[in-house]
Parts: sequence; C-alpha cells; structure tokens
Amino acid sequence: MTLIKRIARYKIYLDRSRTYAAYIQLLLLIKLVLSDVGIDSTWMVLGGLGLCMCIFMFVGYLDTRLGIRSREMEDNGLKNPILMEILKNTQKWEK
Repeated sequence: MTLIKRIARYKIYLDRSRTYAAYIQLLLLIKLVLSDVGIDSTWMVLGGLGLCMCIFMFVGYLDTRLGIRSREMEDNGLKNPILMEILKNTQKWEK
C-alpha cells in the first residue's frame, strides 16, 4: 500500500471520529481546573490526549469497517430532494 493511500485512509478514520473532539476539550477543561486547584499534571493530560487520539482513530476505523459510514451517507442522500429527483428521473428512463 502506498504512502498516499495510507495517509488518506488514516485521514478518513480521523474525519469519521471528529465528532468525538469534545473529549479533547474535556481533557483541556480538566487540565484548567486542576491547574486552578494547584495540581499541575501536564504529562498526564498529554498522555490522555495521545490515548484519546488513538481511541478516536480506532472508533473511526470501526465506524468505517462496520459500514456505519456508508449507511449514514445513504440516509443523507435519501433526504436530499434534488438527489431524489435525479433518482426518480433515472428510474423512469430505465423503464
């Protein structure tokens, strides 16, 4: 597998899991609260951030591998009125 294909695959995994970015914000918020209390745990927060990135990539991989992504795209396509009109016209032409 070429480097470009590998990069594209990992980018897709990260894009699919971007909705989980709230966990990163949570970690940063915890870091802020801990520093206000007087506990400075920079390494722990950085380690948690790295762990979250690995988890996000794994979740994105599962999302793609289990077909959730394609099903979601199919549902979004069915909600698009222009796409549905094109589909109906195509089905009429086939008959």
